[in-house]
Amino acid sequence: MSTTNKSLKELLAEFDELVAWFDGDDLDVDMAIAKFEEGNKLSEEIKKKLNEAKNKIEVVKAKFDIPSGAASDLDATEDFDDEENVEDD
Repeated sequence: MSTTNKSLKELLAEFDELVAWFDGDDLDVDMAIAKFEEGNKLSEEIKKKLNEAKNKIEVVKAKFDIPSGAASDLDATEDFDDEENVEDD
């Protein structure tokens, strides 16, 4: 299973499918181990995506956290798409 370039929504849907499989009546031990390992990989990828989203939110919040009196220091042409502090996907 390759989770590269999947959206958070897609990863969560896959994780939900795995959880639903474990709720079934027909559990094979070997298959359960494989599904558990797949779930671990998915959960790590989900954590990574959530941390990336959190970092992006922090960057946006930091751009709007302006101390009082500092508004005159703002450059009206500032590029709000600048993502120097955010890792690429």
